[in-house]
Amino acid sequence: MRIAEQTAEIHSMQQQSTNSTWKSWLLPGCAVAVVFIVFRYVDVEDLQALVARAGVFGPLVYILLRVVGTTIIPLVGGTMHSGAGIVFGFIPGVLYSVMGAAIGHSLNFWLARRFGRAFVTRLLGERTARIDPYIERLGSVRWLVFSRVFLISAYDFIAYAAGLSRMRFVTFVLVTTLFSLPSIIIAVGGGLLVANGFDISQLSLF
Repeated sequence: MRIAEQTAEIHSMQQQSTNSTWKSWLLPGCAVAVVFIVFRYVDVEDLQALVARAGVFGPLVYILLRVVGTTIIPLVGGTMHSGAGIVFGFIPGVLYSVMGAAIGHSLNFWLARRFGRAFVTRLLGERTARIDPYIERLGSVRWLVFSRVFLISAYDFIAYAAGLSRMRFVTFVLVTTLFSLPSIIIAVGGGLLVANGFDISQLSLF
């Protein structure tokens, strides 16, 4: 009887992991679709010229918006990656996206660690319940790596959960920054590819 219960529990956990992974990749897919619709009717060159005229403030504004989209409005920041390559070029778009995501998630961690669960509850409201399942799992660096690569849409909340766990801040920042690259490269490159009508010859690295 005990073995049957354990088997059922393991199966349930595997099913939840599969569902979470599928939902996490749904958001970037929707973001690419939005990019396709928007840039189908927007002059990309005009947008690029506008960003160029902004000078250094263009990247700074993007990074700031990415941080806000991670800390204040979770789930929004990640959708910006698909447009970054179009306005900045592939490599700068990846770089600015990694910087914005790393700063935003590190801020989530620090706020939770510094001010505790009460503050996170005031900030997130009812959504605070979403971080509870992650707190105990965050004793494992391996699970943090897995969540950064595959649980993309949930990672804004996982960052808060990490701050409430016993994980070291330096470990969190290193894992978050390094393992954000796969999803960001795919999102930035995907958005750039869609905006150029899937014409690889038109892709711009810078």
